[in-house]
Amino acid sequence: MVRGRENIEKKGFSIVELLIVVSVIAIIATISVITYNGATRDTHETALKSTLQTAYTAIANELNTSSTSTISFPSTLSIKDGIVLQLTKPTTGDEFCINGYDSEVSNRWAYHSKEKLFQGLCPYTDIVETYGGSVPMARGVVINDGFRFWEQESGTDTVLSIGADNSELTVNDGSGSSTVWTSAPFITDGVSRIDLSMRAYGTSPATYHGANGGVVGLVKYYDADCSTPVYNPYYQPTNNYSTNDWTEPISLGSWSDVTHSIDIKKLATDSSIVKCARISVVAGGGYAQYSATGTKIKDFKIVLED
Repeated sequence: MVRGRENIEKKGFSIVELLIVVSVIAIIATISVITYNGATRDTHETALKSTLQTAYTAIANELNTSSTSTISFPSTLSIKDGIVLQLTKPTTGDEFCINGYDSEVSNRWAYHSKEKLFQGLCPYTDIVETYGGSVPMARGVVINDGFRFWEQESGTDTVLSIGADNSELTVNDGSGSSTVWTSAPFITDGVSRIDLSMRAYGTSPATYHGANGGVVGLVKYYDADCSTPVYNPYYQPTNNYSTNDWTEPISLGSWSDVTHSIDIKKLATDSSIVKCARISVVAGGGYAQYSATGTKIKDFKIVLED
């Protein structure tokens, strides 16, 4: 007897179905990685803030319970691996401030003896000591906390207000004299560009910008001591100034987004002369044709870039 051939149909996945399955798996994997990385960063950031609080308390207790007036990290201080602390102080006075760094944390955090915990870097460049390793350069992250630690550099007839959370600055100069408000100094060694961003609100027109208002700023360049002026040969090569100004048009009666970049070296192989800088905001006076005499500024950010 001859047995007939049996036709057995075997059905598998089509290429389209396989591609759909692979795509879904890839999406799920991507979401998982993003969620995990976000959770990891949050954990590191929480640990960094807690370490800053612990370090401040240890220093404060040391000053209160011993006869020493020297500000330093106590020998008993213990910190988590990967965290670096940098103790700074002003030239005069008994204040101190601790910078906190963690390579897994995208924000910069610090603890000031009077201002307490805040996002940003300390306003002092006099470094007492570093604890936990080498301090990483602040590249690609916001290094300031609004207008905290800003000071009036010149002008006497200005009405100034800073919001309770240090996020908004109001300058109004109607006297005809120029007024300058300046940030604390910040280290720029090893970076190639300073990026600024803010939101500005004009309450009066500026001649140069026609019916619009304007906001004027200054950037000042220093050596490593943050007090000796130096030239910046890259931002305006034909002028080579130690101070450069910048101006941007802004809307009247509404908020405008303003961004500005200042080059402080050309190539990664260049050794920049600029090691430290300050940012200023100017109102009125000789800058009246550029800036509205009434200006509000918020969301001010300084970022250092490679």
